[in-house]
Amino acid sequence: MALKGSAVRIRLSPLINTVICTLVWLLGFPCPLKAAPIVERLEFMGRYEFPTTQQVQGTAFGGISGLAYAPSTQRFYGVSDDPHRSRLYQLSLDYSSAGFSAARVEAVVPLSVDLDGEGIALSGPDTVWISSETAPYLNAFDRRTGKLLRSLRLPDAFTPGQSRGLRNNRAFESLTLTPDGQRLYVATEQALQQDGPSSDLQQGSRCRIVEFDLRTGQATRQFVYQTEPVPSPSNPFFNENGLVDLLALDNDGHFLALERSVSGVGFGAKLFEVSLGNAEDVTARTSLSGQAVGSVQKTLLLNLNTLAGAENFILDNLEGMSFGPSQADGSRSLVLISDDNFSRPLPQRTQVLALRLVLASGPRRP
Repeated sequence: MALKGSAVRIRLSPLINTVICTLVWLLGFPCPLKAAPIVERLEFMGRYEFPTTQQVQGTAFGGISGLAYAPSTQRFYGVSDDPHRSRLYQLSLDYSSAGFSAARVEAVVPLSVDLDGEGIALSGPDTVWISSETAPYLNAFDRRTGKLLRSLRLPDAFTPGQSRGLRNNRAFESLTLTPDGQRLYVATEQALQQDGPSSDLQQGSRCRIVEFDLRTGQATRQFVYQTEPVPSPSNPFFNENGLVDLLALDNDGHFLALERSVSGVGFGAKLFEVSLGNAEDVTARTSLSGQAVGSVQKTLLLNLNTLAGAENFILDNLEGMSFGPSQADGSRSLVLISDDNFSRPLPQRTQVLALRLVLASGPRRP
C-alpha cells in the first residue's frame, strides 16, 4: 500500500527556487518558497513485534529509543534507555516488500558510561554516537567494546538550571550524522526552559537543533524546530507531542523528522520532511520566549496513525528511526522502532515498522 503526503506541493526546480529566494532576500524579505521536496512517497512493507519476555545475555530486552544501520555488516544497532545498565543491542532485521521474514537480537554490548540513551548514529567502522534524554550528554563509544571514546561540549544555554536549560527527561532524543560523516545534528524533544513552554493541546514546542562540526568538535549553528500541538482529545494523566528523532537525507540540510505524541487517543506519530535552507541561526539568542523566529521548514509526509488504521494494528511508542538496506530498485528502506519502556505486564511492545522510501528525483542514496 502506498501512502503519500497529505499536502499538495507546487514543485519548482532547485535552481529556480534558489534564484527567486536570492532576489527576495536582496529586497529584504524572507523567502516564502519551500525547498523542493526530496521525498516522493512512503510505502509500507511490514511490521514485527519482539516478544516482551526476551532475555539477552542476562538482560531484559527492551527500551529501544534509537536505531542505526551499519551497511558493512547489514546489522542494526539499538540503544536501550535503561539509565542503570546502558547498552547497545545488535539486531538482524530481514524484510522486503512482502513483509518481515525474520528478526533477531544477536548480541548486547554494555556501555562504559551509564546514561539515558535516546539518540544514536554510527560513524566510521566502529564508532557510535549516543545522546541522553535526562542530561546534556553527547558521547562517542566503541560499538564493539562499549568504551567511551569522545565527548562533545554543548553550548551553555543547554545546561540545566532554575528556569533555564534542558527540561528533565526532555533533552536530546534526536541524533543524526550527515552522509559524509562531517556534521552531527542533535535536537531537544521539547523547548529549553527559557525558550517557551512544552507542547500542549493548543500549541507545539520550540525545539532546538544543534549542528556540530566533527572535525573541530565545536557547535556551529542552532535552529528552531516547531512541533505540532498534542492531538485531542486530552489524556487526564499525560499529554505531549515531541521531536523524537531526526535522520539526515543529504549533506545539504534536509532531514526526516519523527514526532511522537501521547494523548487521549493513545500513541501517535507523524513523519515530516525538514529543510534548514531558510531557517534562522539562533545561536546568539539566549532566549526565544515571546520572540518571532524563522523556524525550519517542514512538510508532512505521513501520519502513521493513518497507516496503522489502514493496516489494522495499534501504533506503539515510536522513538527511533533509521535507514535500512537498499531495495532491488535502488531506493532505500526506512525502519521505525518503539520503546516499550520495560512496561511489563502492560501491553507495550518493541514494534518495528519497515517502509520503502521513494525519492522525488528517482531512486538514489540519501
